[in-house]
Amino acid sequence: MRFMTDRTILRAYMPGDAEQLLKIWGDPDVQELLFTGRCPSPLTLDFVEQTLACWLLPPSFLAIIEDRKTGAFIGEVGLLTRKAGDREASIGITIAREFRGRGYGSEVMRWIVGFGFRDMHLTRISLHVFEGNERAVALYQNLGFIHEGESQQEAWVQGRWQKVLLMGLQENEWDIVKKRRRIP
Repeated sequence: MRFMTDRTILRAYMPGDAEQLLKIWGDPDVQELLFTGRCPSPLTLDFVEQTLACWLLPPSFLAIIEDRKTGAFIGEVGLLTRKAGDREASIGITIAREFRGRGYGSEVMRWIVGFGFRDMHLTRISLHVFEGNERAVALYQNLGFIHEGESQQEAWVQGRWQKVLLMGLQENEWDIVKKRRRIP
């Protein structure tokens, strides 16, 4: 498996990637926003491998993100389905600190949403995000995800209690050609 966006390569996971992801996920800022206290401290390679194992089971999809020019390891992105036959998936993405704010997340998210609807034949894609992760919320809203609900005081993140927002996007709301929410 190998896909490309304008600036990235999305490739199949290889066992050696777990060590790279351990470095990214081990970043305290990343860990705090990803795992809501459901991971060991300090983070272990075994935890990373077990977490990835769920994303590697079909019909779920996981890709490693690399810079197309340099081959640098940027992060991972995936669509997690609960069971075969489901046409709904949860989306997740992690971008290494040094690549944030450069448009890689937007580029990869546009690609994977289209992939999910077009190639995986999903009817709905959802995600969870902390309310304080304003850059991520803005990205998801820009892609067309809508706020569907929230949990109150889910976790202590960035020095305060934060809600977890549930956001979703329906297949019939997504324009595959324009890579954005359909405008009525």
